[in-house]
Amino acid sequence: MKKFTRREFLRNSSLFASTGAAASIFVNDNALANVLYSKAGTFTFVENGDFEWLKTARVALFDGHMYPLHPKCVFDAKIFVETLADMRFNTVRLAVMGKYSFIRGIRFTPHPDIGTRDILNEALSECKPRGIRIVPYVSTGNRLAITMLERDYPEYAHRQTPGGGPKSHHNFSGEQRATVCWSSPYREAYLDFVRHLINDYDISGLYFDAWLFAWYGYSPPYTCYCKWCQDGFLEASGQEIPYRSNHKGYTEEDRKIIRKYLDWKHEIMVNVFKEVRRLAKKAELPLLCNIHNPSMWYEQDARITSNMDGFMYEHVMVDNFLERAEAITNGRGRDMPIWTYVGERDPWTRIPLIGYEAQQEIFTDAMFTGASIVAKPNPYLNTYKGREYIKYPFSILDENAEYYVGFENYPFVVAVMEPRRKWGNRIVKHEHDQYAIFHDLRMVENQLGAFASSLFGHVQVSSTLRDMLEDQKFLAKYEVLNIPDVPYLSESQIQGIKNYVTNGGNLVVSYATSLYDEQENLQPKFALEELIRVAPVKPEGDLKRDVDYYQSGYGGASDFFILGRTGNDLNIGEEADQMIPVAYYQPIKVLPGGKVVADFVGGEDLHPILPAIVVSQYGKGKVIYIASASEGLYLQKPAFVLERFLNSVVINATSEPQPFTLKAPRGLVANMTFKDNTRVLHLTNWTGNRMERIWSHFYYIAPIKHVEAQINLPHGKKVRSLKTIINSKYTWHQKGNKIVVKLPKVEAYQAIVVEFY
Repeated sequence: MKKFTRREFLRNSSLFASTGAAASIFVNDNALANVLYSKAGTFTFVENGDFEWLKTARVALFDGHMYPLHPKCVFDAKIFVETLADMRFNTVRLAVMGKYSFIRGIRFTPHPDIGTRDILNEALSECKPRGIRIVPYVSTGNRLAITMLERDYPEYAHRQTPGGGPKSHHNFSGEQRATVCWSSPYREAYLDFVRHLINDYDISGLYFDAWLFAWYGYSPPYTCYCKWCQDGFLEASGQEIPYRSNHKGYTEEDRKIIRKYLDWKHEIMVNVFKEVRRLAKKAELPLLCNIHNPSMWYEQDARITSNMDGFMYEHVMVDNFLERAEAITNGRGRDMPIWTYVGERDPWTRIPLIGYEAQQEIFTDAMFTGASIVAKPNPYLNTYKGREYIKYPFSILDENAEYYVGFENYPFVVAVMEPRRKWGNRIVKHEHDQYAIFHDLRMVENQLGAFASSLFGHVQVSSTLRDMLEDQKFLAKYEVLNIPDVPYLSESQIQGIKNYVTNGGNLVVSYATSLYDEQENLQPKFALEELIRVAPVKPEGDLKRDVDYYQSGYGGASDFFILGRTGNDLNIGEEADQMIPVAYYQPIKVLPGGKVVADFVGGEDLHPILPAIVVSQYGKGKVIYIASASEGLYLQKPAFVLERFLNSVVINATSEPQPFTLKAPRGLVANMTFKDNTRVLHLTNWTGNRMERIWSHFYYIAPIKHVEAQINLPHGKKVRSLKTIINSKYTWHQKGNKIVVKLPKVEAYQAIVVEFY
């Protein structure tokens, strides 16, 4: 079992940044910028259980601050379960704590409307006979009703000033809420609450908020002056928690003490989690929590995230189908069950507005091996209107469960992304880019663009984060590792990449990857220089004249392009009408071992000005470096010439055949999953009026006609059976290891199932 030191988990975790905008104020505040977590500690990880059902759950979400639980509790268990069963949900995430408690027998104030009722027991009595699992939502360190923290349990409250009371904060309807303190008796009340759920109810798991401090409405440095914080920290450290009026004017010594205090208090929360983990594992119950989006893999305490059994993406990163696909493959690459919001945070939750968008989001989740959690199913309790958009896809998944349960995304290309909150507003460019018109071209767009170009170009692709570059077992599954403009890579990540390529993995790298340090400082050489065989240059003399004259991203006589050299082995266009547009680019020179296959060209004669693409060999693997930010340009301006170019590079990085090819418009998105001797090619239709916008009325889906898929089986294998999940006409034939399937038409979704021997 691996032990993580405090330093190790902090390297992967930004605990202040993860608490929201207020935390960023604290981190950037000059007077308090040095207050960081620093205390050393270790935590022995416990093996996660095998909860396969989490990966394909069809989940309804009912929050404690919304109808039918709040502001008036009008919960009716029979209507509740009829709705769930009719719409083919098999799991419900039900709040047992919101502003108030919805169960009895715990040290938290019950909702004023429930009297002696126990909402969880009522729901269980109706759901269990129908085979519907209940995973209770456990409010974790979050806000509670202000009356609870002022009148019933004032000892639980966070107190921002010595002798002060809890600070309330508006949240949805009804009375305001205030934040609790983990140092206080809240801690034991919370643990008793969890024990009660585990011991006294037939639940299927536990779902938590993110295990972070909830600083809603508070100001930095987030110190608490309740009796238990003041006495406990004094006993632990021999020091008092500093306080300055309006939290201004802290000294350097104050900051050092606050650093110790925040570290001490964080460990209290971690210890609570350790006990929750122990209780749940003893009862063989899975633990899930809100991770918001893949960025949070870096921003939550790794000792906690590594002991979870599944995660939910709440809202960021699932605003559109593209980012939904990227986010799911990222989490599933860690073999973690991922629940993704369907319907997002639709602000009109009393009427069923969402239609085809919900349907296609569910199909998208399933095709990339994620699970759907319908964010706001509240209106369906009162009407059948709109239920079909949830019921139809869930029925398909339910009736064909054998082709979803236990399946994984087929590994071929994996693209590295950086969390959106890191480097998010930085334009990594050079002085010669002053003429470029793509002013909002950022690193994160390069990375999402790399994923998008493969996905829309029908190249099998997954996504991952930088930290997985250290995992050789993970990397070894993929034929191509694509690192599109990740400016900083750690020493251990560089070594992981080297090991991967040495052993036969193939690498594609672009633009400024590994050219910056962790503080965003430009370095004199690429950290990956040994592999990519190029070095950055500062244009001078005639070269400076040319790069200043031939303007990237600015049309006219002085525009700038990439042009493949004659006979290049990457299938990159060599003719003038096959040139590749350029936005930002990195001037380079080629080192021994590198071969130029394409140049940046300009002028009427298209004369070479700088190397654009360099190929090299490292160990048993091939390495391709692209000097332009072409992926980000593609995301902004998705021209087919860019898509073909990027996919040519990725596909030609390996000699292995693609698992499938597809003749269809880019709006028909494909992904292959596999299990044993079965492969499933999923096709989800993203055409129509979707416009990649949330809350839009997605009112029609244009059918796609004359689709042809070629599925490549392992050498020597023969087809045992072939079918489509949606009943439709099709023809197929096999030649060697290639299967060609022709579909006259694909409506919303289709999947081709091939079993071989």
